[in-house]
Amino acid sequence: MRKIWLIICLVFSLSFVFTTQTYAHLAGQPPFFLINGTYTGYYPVYVTSLKDFVLPQDTAPENYLPNQSLNFEIDSAMLPFPQSIIDKTTFSWDFGDGTKAEGLTAKHSYTKIGSFLLTITANYGSYRDSNTRPILQAILLNIVPNKNYKLPKAIIKVNGETIEDPNSSIPLNEKKITLDASSSVEGSAKITSYFWDIGDGKSTHQRIFEHSYTDYNKTYIFPLLRVVDANGFINDTFVQLEKAPSAPKSSIPFLPFIVVVGFNILLIGGIILFLKKH
Repeated sequence: MRKIWLIICLVFSLSFVFTTQTYAHLAGQPPFFLINGTYTGYYPVYVTSLKDFVLPQDTAPENYLPNQSLNFEIDSAMLPFPQSIIDKTTFSWDFGDGTKAEGLTAKHSYTKIGSFLLTITANYGSYRDSNTRPILQAILLNIVPNKNYKLPKAIIKVNGETIEDPNSSIPLNEKKITLDASSSVEGSAKITSYFWDIGDGKSTHQRIFEHSYTDYNKTYIFPLLRVVDANGFINDTFVQLEKAPSAPKSSIPFLPFIVVVGFNILLIGGIILFLKKH
């Protein structure tokens, strides 16, 4: 009975902690993934409203070159789970270029340039379908042709105003707003694609468009912009829109995100206490 209860708790907690469809690498959670001995960093975009759009949780500490040997490592001591659970968990790697591996460590070299999303899923034995296993980690790596290569930069304008700080809340005072990606900066190659997660479950490839959120009942909306250059390099940014400016404002950005973080801290703590007592 104890084992069944433990599995239920683990699966339930993983479904919150490692859900990249909603939140990225949790703020305050220690880094636990290393590339060539250096921990990865937080990805600057936190949320997506699209179920089939996986955001990176972390970003690589630097850009790498084709055929460069890369050593990947999950620092199990920094994972928020007891070692007894980690020992029974299968970590499956997808390097984003068609290559796969398993384990807490791996070595890999990318032969082509571009942006690659390395994803790692954690399987404790309760997920038969690999497509439904919780994503433990998703890291964006840029494999550049040379160290002087400049990546593109996504920039959003809302009603003609350039967004300098994505975390600042922009009130929605009109029924329709204009979202504009035309100020995005090209790097060493031309931007060939603009992709928007509009924030209400809808998407578009238009560079400039009008949109209405009148039928969307969330107070905070997070439109996300991804630009892609001719060599496949991506850059993401977002803006925080406040649909109801008359409602009391929270002084803490991403209040729902913080609520989920607190919930997971309590849940993980409960699992650890349960294991110590039994």
